[in-house]
Amino acid sequence: MSETLQVALLAASTGLAGVWLGQFLAGRSNRKDRLRALYAEVMAAALRLTPKSLGYKMSEDTEIPQPAEIDGFIARLMVESEKDEDEVRKAFIGVFNFSMLYGIDKQDPRAPGVELRKTADHVKKNLEDLQRAMRARLK
Repeated sequence: MSETLQVALLAASTGLAGVWLGQFLAGRSNRKDRLRALYAEVMAAALRLTPKSLGYKMSEDTEIPQPAEIDGFIARLMVESEKDEDEVRKAFIGVFNFSMLYGIDKQDPRAPGVELRKTADHVKKNLEDLQRAMRARLK
């Protein structure tokens, strides 16, 4: 094989490798941007779910996400889960479940204060888990 042909093949393979690497990195960047946007929406919904008395949202007039909206977020998180073992989705569902339970218990005058505090702790823990899982996934 002539030297000119070897140089041409080397240049072509280097160019192809560069194109492939660029496509790979651009795909990863697009995925991170997409995840970042999704996670911002999910965290906003999680904060809207939490009762004002827990101190995570600033106003009482914020609409609570409807079940269809929650289902939509869960579906999108299921599609985007890759290498995170659904930690983001699990924490989001935890925020939803424990926030609803807290809201129900808070309105019951017979609800024991200890149980109410435990439920509030579960809401806070799931919010922290959600934030931690999102940050870990975006690294």
